[in-house]
Amino acid sequence: MFDREENPLEIRIVEDVDAAEELVPEWDRLAVSCSLPFCSPDWMLAWWHAAAPPGARLLVTLHEEGGRVVGLGPFFVTTGRVPRARLLASPASLRGAPLAAPGFEGRVAAELAAVFERQGIPLVRLDGIATAPDWATLLADGSGMSVQRGWDSPAPLVRLKGSTFEEWFDSRSANFRQQMRRDRRKLDEQEATFRLSTEATLEKDMASFTRLHSARWDPRGGSATMSPSIEEMILSAARLLVPQDRLRLWNVDIGGETISSHIFLVAGGTVSYWLGGFDDRWSSMRPSIQTLLAALEHAWGSGDEIFDLGPGEAAYKSRFTDEKTTVEWVDVIDSGNRAAGLILRREQLRRAVSARIPPALRERIRSLVGR
Repeated sequence: MFDREENPLEIRIVEDVDAAEELVPEWDRLAVSCSLPFCSPDWMLAWWHAAAPPGARLLVTLHEEGGRVVGLGPFFVTTGRVPRARLLASPASLRGAPLAAPGFEGRVAAELAAVFERQGIPLVRLDGIATAPDWATLLADGSGMSVQRGWDSPAPLVRLKGSTFEEWFDSRSANFRQQMRRDRRKLDEQEATFRLSTEATLEKDMASFTRLHSARWDPRGGSATMSPSIEEMILSAARLLVPQDRLRLWNVDIGGETISSHIFLVAGGTVSYWLGGFDDRWSSMRPSIQTLLAALEHAWGSGDEIFDLGPGEAAYKSRFTDEKTTVEWVDVIDSGNRAAGLILRREQLRRAVSARIPPALRERIRSLVGR
């Protein structure tokens, strides 16, 4: 436990977006050093500009020691009866986190907890955050807050360092290898082209991405992630990140038409899958999985070290990897705030009821509500 009275860090609180934009170089340096693609300021601030909820306020904390930036807390606060802090862009992407140089996690967390206390913020929601470091426990240590863990999800990944793409592919099951080769031959027979988006093709490719993703989810009640504001956010972020090779939009084209499109974010040797879609007319050739395979081979060739397939237990992920990390949804709450406790209990009850509804029925309800 860190004693916040000992060696306190210098802290700057930023609540103006123009001032936050000035932090981008140091902010991005930390995101890269922590290998957290979804903590890129270009990604998080694009979300703030395009998709922040009405009435929300920005809360970014900068932590320094001797003039050196050692931490940054990228949050926003929703107002209401009980204010709640959440990580920027967390409604649209997971694996966000406070940022800290190695060895400074506890001190940054202590200062963050003090800021939340001073500003009267009794709830901090961490959506889909990695379990290491355990930021929830770090925030609660030495403060009047407690940890309320919600649920977690496996997050499969492939470690690239120390092997080659060919060695990894040979380690997969014979059935997987045979299937991937057969499907690729079918795509090659159709003269399919695998390509990364460039600045020149970005506008057109983003339109194809949105079309393909929506086509997959509209019959099921609509995408839980995409909306007009998120489309605006992604295009804005991509304009900044594509030239840096920090956002990779992979496409498969046949006959001049894009049939598969998937987005990956990159930072510090980690490639993280975000979202995608494919044309169901070509589903027999598994264009989505072929796109992932091409992105994985490219990551190896680019010297990346981790290929993160994203949270969830989809069957195809187990065919790519045997390693699963965990992400979790967790709240840090002021133990003495009864209103905050009541809100959490209501949310937990809703989740418990939802978990008992069969998946097919949940999709049917979403479809009806979306009409």
